Amino acid sequence: MWGWKYALPAVRAGRNIADDPRLTKPGNARYNWSHGSTFSGNRSGRIRTARTIEILRTERGLAQRQLADRVTALGHPMSNTMLSRIERAQRRCDVDDLVVIAEALLVSPLVLLRGPTAM
Repeated sequence: MWGWKYALPAVRAGRNIADDPRLTKPGNARYNWSHGSTFSGNRSGRIRTARTIEILRTERGLAQRQLADRVTALGHPMSNTMLSRIERAQRRCDVDDLVVIAEALLVSPLVLLRGPTAM
């Protein structure tokens, strides 16, 4: 990300980096400013997956802490904060996260990707 070469000195100097034409702007497919240094990917798919995880978790009467404990018990350490960020689409749900969360919810990972109507 070449933009950080210009951003860091600008931030240190107290300038607004959003006005710097050398930096990648919001809306650019390469980079999403609202998510720090993570690439945005398919935002609608991420929101659908996040919403599906929340729906299935609440249908099963599980708190975020309980689901995070189940995921951890399956050998993939996860805090309830991580799960909360995944459910709010503020954290990317990587493939390994997706598979273990699906296993903890007793559904196929495909259900999490397609939405609750795919069951």
